[in-house]
Amino acid sequence: MNSPQKPVEKFRLAQVPRSAVVLMIVIVVSLALVAVFANIQRLRRSQIETVVVTPASSTTPQPR
Repeated sequence: MNSPQKPVEKFRLAQVPRSAVVLMIVIVVSLALVAVFANIQRLRRSQIETVVVTPASSTTPQPR
């Protein structure tokens, strides 16, 4: 026997809490700021960082 079918329920989008949306926006903005800061530092690296290479002095043993 066929059982009576229930009416098809419409699917609703799940309600996302506002605090979760705000938290996701804060995380995305923070990551964007870190990316911008990293790119600025990479561009300024030649001004900030200088390397000076000095040859090691070789000491000759003194006769006793």
